[in-house]
Amino acid sequence: MPDIQIEDIEDLYSLYVFIFGVNEDDFWHLPLSSVHEIAMNKSAFEQWKLSEEERRSKQNGK
Repeated sequence: MPDIQIEDIEDLYSLYVFIFGVNEDDFWHLPLSSVHEIAMNKSAFEQWKLSEEERRSKQNGK
């Protein structure tokens, strides 16, 4: 998770909805711990996907 200063709900909204891509309805209607887990899972998946694409790109370049 980025090292940023969270001061209010707008900061949390921006972080989870705009940066991590959490659904807006989920942000407002799920417990914050669930929203955090969704964001972490999305982030982990995106990191895996990028590394997999990089690996495949290197394999195809050989």
